[in-house]
Amino acid sequence: MGTNVIWFTGNSLMLKRIFDLIFATLFLVVTLPVSLAIMVSIKIEDRGPILFRKNCVGKGGKEF
Repeated sequence: MGTNVIWFTGNSLMLKRIFDLIFATLFLVVTLPVSLAIMVSIKIEDRGPILFRKNCVGKGGKEF
């Protein structure tokens, strides 16, 4: 059992970079409305912050 490593060089490296950028941009465009809807629904339902934040106390009583 092994792995095959694919090395990109020259034009194929540039094409892969372009493909990655286009795919990532499309993924963000598709998922952004869903993410925004989730954030708004959390804000409406809980009336609290969208992101959870917690202060933890460690050794010696120091917060981190």
